Amino acid sequence: MKRASPRAGEHRYARLPMRRIGFFLVTASLLWHACTVQAAPARDLDLTIAEDLYRQAQVAVSNNQPDQASLLLDPLVDLGPDQAGTLLDVAILYCQIGRGQTSKAVLERIRREFAPPDAIRRIIDLRLDEPCMSRPSFYVSVAGGWTSNANSGPSASEVVFAPGAPFRALLLASGSLAQADSFVNLDVGGEIPIPSTEGWSVTGAFSKRQYRAMHAFDSVLASAGVAYRTRLADGLLENSLSAGQYWLGNQPYERHLGLQSGYWFGQTWLLGMPSRFGAELALVDQRYVSNPLYDTIRIEGRAKVEFQPSRFANVLLQVGPVWEKPGHARPGGARAGYSAMLGVNLQLWQSHRITLLFHQQSMQDSEPYSPLFFGATIRRQTSRQISVRYAIPILNSTQFYAQLTKQDVMDSIPIFSYTVSSASLGIAYAY
Repeated sequence: MKRASPRAGEHRYARLPMRRIGFFLVTASLLWHACTVQAAPARDLDLTIAEDLYRQAQVAVSNNQPDQASLLLDPLVDLGPDQAGTLLDVAILYCQIGRGQTSKAVLERIRREFAPPDAIRRIIDLRLDEPCMSRPSFYVSVAGGWTSNANSGPSASEVVFAPGAPFRALLLASGSLAQADSFVNLDVGGEIPIPSTEGWSVTGAFSKRQYRAMHAFDSVLASAGVAYRTRLADGLLENSLSAGQYWLGNQPYERHLGLQSGYWFGQTWLLGMPSRFGAELALVDQRYVSNPLYDTIRIEGRAKVEFQPSRFANVLLQVGPVWEKPGHARPGGARAGYSAMLGVNLQLWQSHRITLLFHQQSMQDSEPYSPLFFGATIRRQTSRQISVRYAIPILNSTQFYAQLTKQDVMDSIPIFSYTVSSASLGIAYAY
């Protein structure tokens, strides 16, 4: 969401909490901008591109999208702007999104390639001595909606067993089939930088869904953890550790501990589009409170690419293998498969935004699930979900949204196949 443009005569630095260097930064930067502007016609195109990238990066920082801001700032620096004031602007934005080493590298470049006045040089020295911390972020969303299948009931009403099973078939009770219901959702999340550190932060999330009638399927998910981000070589290293618990029907259902490490390589260009490539590895230990038989260690690897086909669009693609190792003699044994995700963000007129998300996961057991009832059948389950969200800004950092979601779960054992459709309207606030 774009911030209001600065008022006439107000410099953009005036809104930055710079503590002891703020006043001198505003004054000296204004003077330096005036002294370093060059009117070389050959640079007009690059300057226009640089200004456009900077404005988009400002919007990304305001919307708490540090990755998007990085994707815009990196090519801006690669353009090699010959205005020292522009580079100082860039260094400040880098610092705001927690990229302290990159910010300091840009400041060193200013000191090395330009001849800044003493006031600016003292400001640079002060910034080089102080750690950069990303801004605290906070998100809250309240929504109401309807779902076609609150209990994840199977699509088939009859289960046919393998020859030789104790029963030929089983007719499911109507209450075990898909049950539609309305719901309300509350989602809260945030990240707070750890003082006196660079790159470290505390994270937390809370999500609650309550149904109008199907209270046995009310759910709560709470998690907390720490995250660490730092520049490594020409890229960005991101690590996180989190622990959480899931409640179903007001009863503890599952606990998990997760460790994730990922790396984004440096900015590059793909078919003329600013892009970056990366990889990550996630390890999750899942413990089921009421049924330890299904305890699992999940390992997931992902290759990922993010690119901007236009100034109004951003695309993220992730794909990789998944392994699940059971902690006990779980039916079906170990599982293996893949997971793929495609996300598209489109910014329309007046900051209206459409978000499209497609996710598919396919997993296959290593052993027959239940020889007694299903013979030699090995479970292979494919889950496919598509979601569309349309968001309209209504106030600063606040948006109204409408969302449609469709999930299909297809299983080689029909009793585990089901479909869920849902629609919701909500209000979200992000800081």
